[in-house]
Amino acid sequence: LSGAIEQSPSTVAITDTKGDLEYVNPKFSQLTGYSPEEVKGQNPRILKSGEQPAKVYKEMWDLIISGKEWRGEFHNKRKDGTSYWELASISPIRNSEGAVTHFLKVGEDITERKRAEKVLLETKNELEAQTWGLQKTNALACWGTFNARGQGVKVAVLDTGVDSSHPSLNGRVTRFAEFDYWGGTVQEGDGSIAYDSHQHGTHCCG
Repeated sequence: LSGAIEQSPSTVAITDTKGDLEYVNPKFSQLTGYSPEEVKGQNPRILKSGEQPAKVYKEMWDLIISGKEWRGEFHNKRKDGTSYWELASISPIRNSEGAVTHFLKVGEDITERKRAEKVLLETKNELEAQTWGLQKTNALACWGTFNARGQGVKVAVLDTGVDSSHPSLNGRVTRFAEFDYWGGTVQEGDGSIAYDSHQHGTHCCG
C-alpha cells in the first residue's frame, strides 16, 4: 500500500486532527514545490492562494471533523508563487475504536482543464457577441422595411440584454434582437413581416 501511495499520480497528504501535515507523497512535492521536510508539521494553509472565500475552508473543516468526507476544488499557490487548481477529497481516518486520528487528502491537478474551460467560455462569448451583432443588423434592416410599409403598429420587445436605440424602432433592439409582435403576422402592402412569439429571431418577408 505504501508503495502504491508513493507512486500514485494523485497528490496524497495526511494530517493529524489539528490539520498539521505528517506525510506527503512525491506527487505532492512535484505539484507544490515543497519537499516533505519543508511541510512536515506545517498547516496546509501554506498553499492558500487567497482566491477563495474563507467559508470554503470553514465548510470543509466542519464537515471532516464531523467524520464525513469533503469533496471540492482548491485554488492553491505553489512554493514559487504560481497558482494551480486541485480537485480534492478529504476524509477522516479512524482507529480500531472508531475515533478519528488523522485526515487523508487525495488530490488531482486540474489546472489544464480549468484553462481549457476558460478558453472555451471566452470563445463562446466572442461567438455570441458576433451573432448578436449580425442579428441586430438584420433586425434593423427588417424594421426599416416594416416602417416603410406600415406605420403606427405597436411591437413588444423581449429580453433584457444590452440594447441600442434606433429612430426607426418603436422600442429597442435587445440582445439577440428577439421580438414578439402583438397579433402574429402583419400584412402590409405587397409583403409581410412576421414575428413569432415562440421562437427567437426576426423573420422578414418581402
